[in-house]
Amino acid sequence: MSSAATKTYHCGTLTYTKAGLVAILAWLLWGDFCFTLMEIVVPTVLPLKLSALGAPNWVMAVILTTIPSILNMTICPYVSFKSDRYRSKWGRRLPFITLTMPFLCLSLALIGWSDSIAVFLKIHATPLYAVAPATVTIVLIAIFMIMFQFFNMFVGSVFWYLFNDVVPAQFLSRFISAFRIIGSLAGATFNWFIFKYAESHMKEIMMGAALIYLVGFGLMCLFIKEGEYPPVEAEDLRESKGLGVIKVFFKECFVDKLY
Repeated sequence: MSSAATKTYHCGTLTYTKAGLVAILAWLLWGDFCFTLMEIVVPTVLPLKLSALGAPNWVMAVILTTIPSILNMTICPYVSFKSDRYRSKWGRRLPFITLTMPFLCLSLALIGWSDSIAVFLKIHATPLYAVAPATVTIVLIAIFMIMFQFFNMFVGSVFWYLFNDVVPAQFLSRFISAFRIIGSLAGATFNWFIFKYAESHMKEIMMGAALIYLVGFGLMCLFIKEGEYPPVEAEDLRESKGLGVIKVFFKECFVDKLY
């Protein structure tokens, strides 16, 4: 047997053959394609929908920019911190992705059905009789948007770290390059084939994005395995509770001159 056939690659406790390495990289890139398609839908389609409903510019800015920024500044650091110190038989990254997957897909679906839900509430909720249907829809979109951004932060906070945990270091730079290319391809696919239907078929687009994420990204999570990680030290466990989380986060992120 040739040496090329038996060559293996390592990342932590993970060991890959050449075929196994190709498979793991393919699944990660496939997951990136599905994830990017899902993420690009909301900030691309919602501005058109909100504009059609007559939402003021400041309302659109709050829903599409301010709320996501606030969640990114708060949820993302916390989830990242917890993920680093989390240990389970499924890994330390994948549980944060898979456990929030149903809720993220649900929030996407609710955004798509916001018009229908608004009509239902107008009929059955007496206090809303005097409220304009467009106003009810805008409020619902804002609520569902907060839900979507909240659960999406759990994915965005750990997905990038998963690469470092499962991709051998000597292939990481080339993988990130391919990752960027696939992300651009996903964006181009959406803009070329789907965006023209954004105003007329928002419900179908949101449902499709939820389905692609659930099935496509879900398959990636199913076929990717994390290795074993060193146990968390007792001091880290003590500091990761309560306000100690904030103290350690700022210490680790802002004391080192590199950061």
